[in-house]
Amino acid sequence: MVVINIKWAGKRKAFEFKDRSLSDIRLEELRTECHKWSGVPLERLRLISTGAIMKDDKALLSAFGLRPGGEITMMGT
Repeated sequence: MVVINIKWAGKRKAFEFKDRSLSDIRLEELRTECHKWSGVPLERLRLISTGAIMKDDKALLSAFGLRPGGEITMMGT
């Protein structure tokens, strides 16, 4: 199981992906989960890791250097 922590607007949410690893979860899947949680439209939702905006929705999360339990900042309204 992989846990990814998202912080946004003073809130925190731990997303759990059971029976998965960072090398088989695409950014678009995480962005969709963030959209469901926050209500922020996908076209305005940005995820930031280590100071860089994560842009390629088809990229695997492992490509961004994330680690299980890592934290990502979400921006969007």
